[in-house]
Amino acid sequence: MSEAQVQLFAARRGGIFKTALALLIFLAALAILGWMLIAPSVALSEIESRADSRAEAETIFFNPLGLSLDATNLSIASPGASAPARPMLELQSLKAQASLPALMRGEIRIQSLELRIARASLVVDERGSLNLQTFVDRLFRSAEDGAPIPFYAESVRLVVEELEFVDNSRLLPMRRAIRPKLDVELRQLEEARQIFGPLFELGRTVGTLPIR
Repeated sequence: MSEAQVQLFAARRGGIFKTALALLIFLAALAILGWMLIAPSVALSEIESRADSRAEAETIFFNPLGLSLDATNLSIASPGASAPARPMLELQSLKAQASLPALMRGEIRIQSLELRIARASLVVDERGSLNLQTFVDRLFRSAEDGAPIPFYAESVRLVVEELEFVDNSRLLPMRRAIRPKLDVELRQLEEARQIFGPLFELGRTVGTLPIR
């Protein structure tokens, strides 16, 4: 084979390699884009199936590479609530970033989480159960055996504009609404319910909410 033929063969082989590489990159980009489009609906349906809470969002964006989630105008209903009921949580925005290796091990490790809640409604039902506690307990439990999923959050920012407390377990139901303008940063949380710890603390001050 002459030197010219060798160079021609090498050029063709290089061209095929570049074409294949470009095709793989294109297919990977399509796969990532597909996950970005599909994962938001999966996230909402996961909330509904695991916690029996309807969830809706105006916009939701998921990045599978960095395992980050951004949502705006997200509303979450109380577990088992009927359609006309007012949402348990009305969030202006939610921003979260988690660890992919931890998730693959069956653990939840949140690197950063920011919740901006326009309105939270803590409701005690006739049996004495608190809606937000029930929601968190269901959402962060294994679907297989019901055991709590290993959880850790490095940094959480919780912002709450308005809180409503309703106690339907009393003979005469009680309702109270306050505007605490809550803005706190929490670190190194080892239980999922600690995300809403400040809300539970406010609930304890009311004196009738069964918050453990």
